[in-house]
Amino acid sequence: GSYPESLVREAAPQNIAVRIVNNGKNPARAVKVSLRVNGKRVKTKEVNVPAGGRAAARFRHVFDKGGDNPCVVSLDTSDLTAEDNRLYFNARVTPKIRILLVSTTGPGRANTSEFFLRAALSPGQQSPFEVKSVPVGKVTAASMQSATVAILADVNVPVSLASALKQLLERGGGVLLLPGSNVKPAAFAAALGDLAPCKLAKIVAPKRPDGSPLETGLSSIDYTHPAFEVFLAPHHGAFGTLRYKRYWEASGAQLSRVLAKYDDGRQAILERKVAKGTCVLWLSAIDLGWSNLPFRALYLPMLHQTIRYLAVRTEQRTGYTVGEVLPVPQGATLWGPDGAVVKGAPVAPSPGFYRLLAGDISSTATGRAGIDMP
Repeated sequence: GSYPESLVREAAPQNIAVRIVNNGKNPARAVKVSLRVNGKRVKTKEVNVPAGGRAAARFRHVFDKGGDNPCVVSLDTSDLTAEDNRLYFNARVTPKIRILLVSTTGPGRANTSEFFLRAALSPGQQSPFEVKSVPVGKVTAASMQSATVAILADVNVPVSLASALKQLLERGGGVLLLPGSNVKPAAFAAALGDLAPCKLAKIVAPKRPDGSPLETGLSSIDYTHPAFEVFLAPHHGAFGTLRYKRYWEASGAQLSRVLAKYDDGRQAILERKVAKGTCVLWLSAIDLGWSNLPFRALYLPMLHQTIRYLAVRTEQRTGYTVGEVLPVPQGATLWGPDGAVVKGAPVAPSPGFYRLLAGDISSTATGRAGIDMP
C-alpha cells in the first residue's frame, strides 16, 4: 500500500492506496473498503477483486489535525477476522515547519539570497512555514533548538556554530546550505567539514571563446528522490528553463548522494545523512548574478519540496510490521492494541496501535498487517 506517514499540515488532500488480495477461488464483487481516521469513518469505496487476484482501493483525505492521526483501512465484511481485514498506519502531521534562516546581518540588510528566500517563505494563512531570521553572529544553541530546518544563506559559519548544527542533525532536523560569493572554502571546511555533503573548491563561471558568459542547465536529476519525485508529473518540472552562470565546484563528495548535476557533469545538488538528520547543499546561490532560478516558476516548488523533505523525512518512524522491535526508551511505558502494558521485549506481536508514554510525551506507533481475503 501507499499512504502518508509524515507530512506537513495543509489543505491539499493526500493519496492513500491499499492493495486487496483475494486468495479464494471465487471473485469478490462490490467489496466495501472503508477508511477511518482518528476513529471516524471518513470514506467508503467499492472494489471488485478477481479470484486469485488483487485490486486497489484508493482514497484522498485532507489531514488537518496536527500530531498523530491513527488510520485504519478495513473490509466491511464479517467473513474475516479483524487481523485479516485491516491495515493500520499512523499519519503524523507537523503543523508548521520551523525554519531558522541564518543571515549575514539580520532583518533590513539582507543579502540577495536572503531576499529571495524570505519572499519564497513569506508567512501567509496557508503557509506551512514559520521563519525566524537571525544574524549568524547571534545564533545560539537555544535558537537552533527550536528549529526543524536551518537554512544558511551565503554565510560563513563560525566553528562555534557547528556544534549547534550538529545537534540539530542528531535529533533529526535538516540543514540546507546555499553558499554564494560571501562563503570562503577554508571557513566552510573548518566549520562544516563533518556535516556538509562536500567541500567547496572554487567558483566556476564558464565563458565563451569571446569572453561572454556561458550559461549551463541542470541534468541527471534524481527523480527517485523524495524532494524531486513530485516533478515527474506532467507540467510540474520545467527544469530545462533553468540557466546557471556561476556555481561552486565540489570536492570530497564520496559520502554523499548526488541529486542533480550541471550540464558539464559537475555536481549541482548533494545530500548527506548525518546521524538522524539530513544536510542538503545547493552549489549555486539564490542570486540573479548566479542563475535565473529566483525568477522561474520552478523556484518556489523546488525550494518548498526540499524544505518539506528535510522537515518530514527525518521525523521519527511510526510504522512497524508485526514482529519488529519497537524503539521504547528506558523507563517508558508501552501499551498494546488491547490497552494492556506490553511487558518484556517490546516486540509488536499483533497489528494495531501501540501507545508510548515517555515522561510527558505520548506518541503512537502501528503494528501493520496487510488485507487478504481467504
